[in-house]
Amino acid sequence: MPSTHNKDLKLEVTSHQMSDVLLFSARLGKFGGTMQRLCLWLGNLPNGCNPTFLFAGVRGHRSGAIIRTFAKSSVQLDEITAPRLNSTMAMRVKSGFVLFMRLWSGRYKVVLPVFSDSEITAFFIVKVVNFLKRDFIRTVFHRAGPPIPIRRIGTWRGVFLKVLLKFIYSRCDRMIAISHELKKQLMNGYNVPEGRITLIPISVTCKATDSSILYGEKEDFFTFGIVSRLTPEKSIDHALRAISDLENEKRLVKLMIFGSGADSANLKDLTKQLMLQDIVHFHGWIDDPRQAMSSIECLILPSKYEGTPRSILEAGCHGVPTIASNVGGVSEVIEHGKTGWLYTYGNIDELTHLMLEASENRHRCQTVGRALQRIVHKERNPGSEILSLIDCLSFPGQSIR
Repeated sequence: MPSTHNKDLKLEVTSHQMSDVLLFSARLGKFGGTMQRLCLWLGNLPNGCNPTFLFAGVRGHRSGAIIRTFAKSSVQLDEITAPRLNSTMAMRVKSGFVLFMRLWSGRYKVVLPVFSDSEITAFFIVKVVNFLKRDFIRTVFHRAGPPIPIRRIGTWRGVFLKVLLKFIYSRCDRMIAISHELKKQLMNGYNVPEGRITLIPISVTCKATDSSILYGEKEDFFTFGIVSRLTPEKSIDHALRAISDLENEKRLVKLMIFGSGADSANLKDLTKQLMLQDIVHFHGWIDDPRQAMSSIECLILPSKYEGTPRSILEAGCHGVPTIASNVGGVSEVIEHGKTGWLYTYGNIDELTHLMLEASENRHRCQTVGRALQRIVHKERNPGSEILSLIDCLSFPGQSIR
């Protein structure tokens, strides 16, 4: 399980108690980037901050246990359990009803739907409560990726969802964006005024013990790695084809893939077709990415879209450089040739060339990896993220200000 609690992070905020802030999730998802960010928030809030997190999940669900593990004792956990409600819609209906009752109590003045699939539910329930009680509850949305899933773009569902999101985003009180690229998307595509968008880049907790085989004894094989969900939009097949080209040139390389997902079987079949079984290894999902980062020398990120990939920052903690497609907010972390390498998405020849350069010059990889490590330590620390979050959730006239 990844460590998102920083024992060395000591923040004292006495005027921002956040007692009237309600974080909400209609249904907890898998332990991905947003869940990791949530755990970092709940585990590193300053002493005296006591928001409530209202979340729904099937009893015994692993994500619920993770939340309870990381949250500080000052955070009020309000869990909705529904052992018999296997339907996602049934779960949303129940969580929506409970949210309505909590807001009706009059205790909460700010609602933050943590996951994107809870935004619509939270928005309309807040509007109903405000109308019926003549109250003024604020809504703050959190965006960690593109508003419309890639698989929905161009479909009638995608068109309908964009119209709906334009409506609610332009009427929310504030929005949190994790990158400048995402901020531009919200302004240009969803009519969100710039003044309502707060940029809060993601951060990671680095340890002094973080290291990589890149800095150990030189091995015969250069080890590339992928730490990702195995889904079509991650384009892992591009990395397989690039490593195949290197193997055909008799380069001593191998690829370690950490993750699971819908595309797992297809990727394993492609590995067999390309006869890469000896140099490509699938390790499945791992709870702690440190296990992966310490065993690779260069991270590969061939995604079709990314917000700001947490895996790049986690690799940076270990001094591991990244070769990534230049999409989304990736270029806000990686400066080509200095803190990593960027290539045009889908250009497998370009990807292969960069992988060849990296594998032939470990010293260069070390230099670039150290540069990224310095950036992560300096600019991506949890303290700045937490204080920015508290400021974003503070409105004039409320008890948190």
